[in-house]
Amino acid sequence: MVEGLYDGLSMYDNKPAVDAGVTINIADAASTANLNATALDSDGYIDTILWEQITPATPLATISNNAILNPALSNLTEDEYEFKITVTDNDGFTANDTVGVIRDKIYGIALTKILDESDTSGMPQFEKQNYILETSPVLNASDVLLLNANSVTTLMGDGLPFGVAAYIIIRKNGVAIHGNINSINYGDDDWNGSQVVSDIDFQFSLIASDVVVVEIYSYVKVSPTGTAAAEFSIESVVFTGSSSTNTTLPLTVSNSI
Repeated sequence: MVEGLYDGLSMYDNKPAVDAGVTINIADAASTANLNATALDSDGYIDTILWEQITPATPLATISNNAILNPALSNLTEDEYEFKITVTDNDGFTANDTVGVIRDKIYGIALTKILDESDTSGMPQFEKQNYILETSPVLNASDVLLLNANSVTTLMGDGLPFGVAAYIIIRKNGVAIHGNINSINYGDDDWNGSQVVSDIDFQFSLIASDVVVVEIYSYVKVSPTGTAAAEFSIESVVFTGSSSTNTTLPLTVSNSI
């Protein structure tokens, strides 16, 4: 449908067209960006341009010049913004379009010990440690990621805390994250790490060393007796074990004492 206004010279006047551009992604620590719109009027010219912030209502970002197609943005403190451009042609017709500015967030995960248990009452003696991984800042996906070992959990790595090399969750595409992250069980062949509603599009990256289960047994040195030879003592015990590699995740598994 053609919308127009009779101006005494031409039968119809065409509305202008405007494109606010594609979604703008900025780094987690960034506070600036550049808007990049295009506009045209097929039977006249663009008379006025107006940029305005739609969401959030506050705080307002700074638009360097809201009357040009390509202004600079500064003071971006929120994770998501929406800006609208409205153009008016020389005959008073208007057109508008919107564009989003989205911050790519990187979330760190802290490791917290939730169980430190030992049993020295019987034989063999053992120790048990369990940890949880907690996201910071808190994700909507869940409060915690759970690592639950059968006995002793050892995280192998070069970093801190507790020898963790790195754990990161990266939110991509700037969408809101909903749903749940299930427990991570390294005894399984795969990681069912995300259960989300169907209309959410996001991706996680998990970088971590493997979880190793180690049981520590404290044996008592026993001095046997006999009449056929002089008394002797058992001074050491050798433990043996095995290792395997989980090929479905970028993780290695080892067994050590």
